[in-house]
Amino acid sequence: MQALRSFYGFCDRFGLLVDGDGNPLRNPALALELPVIPVKPELDWLRPDEDARMLDDPMNAREDIVVFLLRLTGLRLGEALGLLNRDVNLAESVVVVRESKTAAGYRSIPISPELRPHIASWWAFTKREGLYQAEGPFLVTRNRTAMKPQYVEQVVARVALRAGLARRVTHLRSRVPLDSAGSGLTVRPRQGLRRPRSRTRARPLRGQDR
Repeated sequence: MQALRSFYGFCDRFGLLVDGDGNPLRNPALALELPVIPVKPELDWLRPDEDARMLDDPMNAREDIVVFLLRLTGLRLGEALGLLNRDVNLAESVVVVRESKTAAGYRSIPISPELRPHIASWWAFTKREGLYQAEGPFLVTRNRTAMKPQYVEQVVARVALRAGLARRVTHLRSRVPLDSAGSGLTVRPRQGLRRPRSRTRARPLRGQDR
């Protein structure tokens, strides 16, 4: 569309828009309306101090694995929910993604030293509760089914609210390499809460599933 307007604008400026008798014609491209393409808003990333504050919040077993798995692997929500226990290999320090939106999404993700104790604690919890199955979902519910996207978003939002974040956090995707010090939590605005300014260090899993 823009190319047509540019072409006819050129012809109009140089007097090339004429009829068979040489009479000037009106630029037909002036009647064209360019389509409005909505621009996606940029993701609102948490600052490092907000990231640390959320990760430092005391969590139960399910909250802990949801928050740290998403934060430290960069997995999409659907990819994380599609993981089976056999896809998470602590011996090889790798998470194998077998379900993804694109072909490029099928990949292996290294398990960072920071994530290892959270996975081990989660498996200890699910085995103790009789929920662990090698071919079963990694993010498992009490009914031995995979967690739902809405539940995971509620978990993330609940932890962020408890940590005193001034915005509603619903998705956690790493925007930087895992060995970088940057933050990678995406957030959505939330009104009526004060934003914290402190910075603390993340601790391992504390507390049991409530």
